[in-house]
Amino acid sequence: MFNRHEVLITAINRIFLEALTCETEEQLGRICLSVAEQATKSRFGFLGKVDETGKLEDLAVSNPEQDPCRMAGRRQCRSQAQAGQLHDLYSRGLKEAFFTNQPNAHPDNVPAGHPQLHAFMGVPLSSNDGVIGMVAVGNRDGGYSGEDLQVLKDLAGAIVQALVHKRTEQALANELANNKRLQEISARLIPEGDVDVLLTEILKAALDFLNADMGSIHLYDSLASQLRIIAQHGLKLSYLKFFERGKADTCCVCGTALESGQRTVVPDVNTSEIFADNPPSLAVLLKAGVRAVQSTPLVSRSGQILGLISTHWRQPHEPGQRELRLLDTLARQAADAIERQQTQVALLQSHERLEQRVVERTLELQIRARQLQRLALELSQAEEREHERIAEILHDDLQQYLSALKFRLWDLLPEERMDLELKQKVADLEGLIHESIQKIRRLSHELSPPVLKQNGLVAALNWLSREIQEKHGLNVTLSTQGEVNPDSATIASVLYRAVRELLFNVIKHAGTASAAVEAVRDGKWIRISVTDQGKGFDPENCVIEKNDAGFGLFSLRERISYLGGGLVIKSALGKGCRVELTVETSVPLKLPSGISTTQRMPLAVPPGLQAQKTGQGKIRILLVDDHTIMREGLANLFKGKEGFEVVAQAANGRQAVQLAAEVRPDIILMDVSMPVMDGIEATAQISRLQTGTRIIGLSMHDDDETREKMLSAGASAYIYKAAPAGELIAAIKQVISG
Repeated sequence: MFNRHEVLITAINRIFLEALTCETEEQLGRICLSVAEQATKSRFGFLGKVDETGKLEDLAVSNPEQDPCRMAGRRQCRSQAQAGQLHDLYSRGLKEAFFTNQPNAHPDNVPAGHPQLHAFMGVPLSSNDGVIGMVAVGNRDGGYSGEDLQVLKDLAGAIVQALVHKRTEQALANELANNKRLQEISARLIPEGDVDVLLTEILKAALDFLNADMGSIHLYDSLASQLRIIAQHGLKLSYLKFFERGKADTCCVCGTALESGQRTVVPDVNTSEIFADNPPSLAVLLKAGVRAVQSTPLVSRSGQILGLISTHWRQPHEPGQRELRLLDTLARQAADAIERQQTQVALLQSHERLEQRVVERTLELQIRARQLQRLALELSQAEEREHERIAEILHDDLQQYLSALKFRLWDLLPEERMDLELKQKVADLEGLIHESIQKIRRLSHELSPPVLKQNGLVAALNWLSREIQEKHGLNVTLSTQGEVNPDSATIASVLYRAVRELLFNVIKHAGTASAAVEAVRDGKWIRISVTDQGKGFDPENCVIEKNDAGFGLFSLRERISYLGGGLVIKSALGKGCRVELTVETSVPLKLPSGISTTQRMPLAVPPGLQAQKTGQGKIRILLVDDHTIMREGLANLFKGKEGFEVVAQAANGRQAVQLAAEVRPDIILMDVSMPVMDGIEATAQISRLQTGTRIIGLSMHDDDETREKMLSAGASAYIYKAAPAGELIAAIKQVISG
């Protein structure tokens, strides 16, 4: 007999398992469609996604041997269904779940040219952002029933989660690739080099980021009000001759950007009023095959416009906000490169004119060194902010979604109705999710260790020492003298990553089982050394040859020197190695104002989170977490558990304090990291109320420092979010029993 629950669990398991290994969204779509066809015993299937313009595109289609022309016609019908231009079976499937065993007689007709259908069933794919696509199957022998429709609807939820996860994963990979390219360009701004080559690379990166066909970089001479092309890609000779050296007022788009000091975007040159008074410019653009263009000013750090970076498209186009943010970073890099080149020219001219004025020349060199130091600090800050941003995405998005998914696994079917085999399958899937969370957590900590930001350099070095000993077997001894936590978070980050790199050099090359890290404060300087008694090496030959070990030390020495510090290597073959870093504790730069990763939440308890009345004899629970999906996952977990009831929910610590006083729950499950008021402060305030409520901390941070802070604030227990659901249930019972 057809067992819908077993078929559903097996199908969902396969979708989630395949989602972990599929490389592309298209590959995942084909697997999801195959699972839907098998689960509904269908002979035909279609999986589509709604693109940015609202059109329905093929993601996966069965029966690829169908006549291509007829398939193309059916695709055209589907493409217009979302816009409401046609009313057919696919259009209805985007709006509601339905089935019909007489498609040809159904009010929503079969699209013209569609392969023969004798049964059809469609379900929209809906996420928090609206309808993202649809899944449809057809031609099951004997037709479909309401039970079949329910199976497809249940599968649709899993398909949505898998597709959203894959899109997030792909978006993150693209972000990492783009950021790596930006960092590579930024790294080349520090050493001396060919600025023209660097500007060409910046222009090519802009074309890639914006999917543009052509582009140019103009240098602006403000005295002559003249623009000169210094880098270009893909532009025709007629365009270059017309715009290579031109007055700013003859270049419509560039002139508008120069006059306003703001980016100018023309999605379609044929419809833009910019060219109304300058037909020759429009004619040159059209002859060069340009239909859309944007120009962004290159602004120096003093606010002077140095030039423009322009990109062109062969078709009407308007770049998105994400693309323009990447372009702004490239514009900043191009301005820095031009400004550096102009500074170099100015220094050379000054040297020729004022060769005898030694004092002034020395002062200029000192200013130049300070400029390089500030640039190095800004690059370090940008790198650390990017690490923190990516780590925040991993922690606040992916880990939370996976944790919520883990809690909702057991909500698919009551546990008492599962046989041993099904329980094992769910447990195996729970284990895979737990392993994924652990891998993401390790990556997040490698990018931006929370302990460094929360507790400072010394605590971070202690944590690093334990991690290296546990994972690599290297016994690290840490000693400190004086207050060695730097005044600057940027310096702390640089020193932490330097010590980490040096310890990994010991692991890879020293051939020893122990190392010592010593940190000393000497006035405004911090001195950190890493010492081992391993193989040792010849520092001079190692740095000159730049081999595997030496190149890392060479790069580290360069970075420390740009920060105004120094690095000394003492080593000899067979006598171990000592590397000593010295830097100032503070820097002259501060983080730019307005940068904040914390979003303020409303102080009032929003609808849906207020307290609810409950029956007697149950453990009354208040859920506190700033992630809606996490609260929903926990609520679903307790919904099917006898003896538990969720009486209220809060999205931040301040709401939790308010609700704790109002409803006096038995247990509060308290997230640690939240806006407005974090879980540690909320726990302390609730504990002072002495209401008898017990608090259990929940966090993605599985470290001793966070655990101790939460317990010291008054929590009765601390549970890692990635832990099995059974461990959370057991902890609640244990806390209640005293």
